[in-house]
Amino acid sequence: MPISFILLSNDRNMIHASKFVMLKEFKLLSSFDEQDLDGIAKKSTFFSVQKGLPVYKLGDPIANVYFLAKGSIKVGTTTSEDKDLIKNIMFQGDIFGENVFSVKQRSEFAIALEDCKLFSISLSYYNHLVETNSTFREAILELMISNLRNLQKRRQNFVFTKAKYRIMSFIKELAEDRGVRIGIDEILVNHNLSHKEIANVTDTSRQTVARVLGELKDEKIIHFGPRKPSRILVRDILKLT
Repeated sequence: MPISFILLSNDRNMIHASKFVMLKEFKLLSSFDEQDLDGIAKKSTFFSVQKGLPVYKLGDPIANVYFLAKGSIKVGTTTSEDKDLIKNIMFQGDIFGENVFSVKQRSEFAIALEDCKLFSISLSYYNHLVETNSTFREAILELMISNLRNLQKRRQNFVFTKAKYRIMSFIKELAEDRGVRIGIDEILVNHNLSHKEIANVTDTSRQTVARVLGELKDEKIIHFGPRKPSRILVRDILKLT
């Protein structure tokens, strides 16, 4: 057997083993046993997307569902005035592109906020997993319902809540859901969003976001440096209400 063939075979085995280990970290896949995860690893494609590039675009045909292994992704749509409306921010361990029932084209875009690593599985295989694993199916339905509730909450906030408190609420949600606790009270949030993107999430303006973040920093509720404003240290989460 040629040495080059052996090396290639070993490389494939190492890649498969790495995929298997990473897939085990996905909470959404916890209902699958090791044999099932091995099958998912074999059926999935592991790839990278650079910051600013799309995973898929508005109107693309739906062919795959994605698991985010590293990085962050913004998912949204574009209005008739060419304004981006960010519906959700996906982080490590999330699944996206899963709302594929009864539609053939993407009604949203997904763009990398930083360099990302992802798994993709075909739509047909995803449907197979949903059909054959009731726990996974229930988890997907709960995820979709949660996303709808979050959108409804945003609409209510837009009508009834002032801009400052929408921004504060967004930072609090990020801290609670995605933050890393530093010491006893402080929480570090690495969101990778520009002021414009935060404005798109909170239905405010870029200028308002900059002003509110500056006020919160002056009040010592949060802290961020001039070189890395996308890394926010939440010093007092109780005051973000």
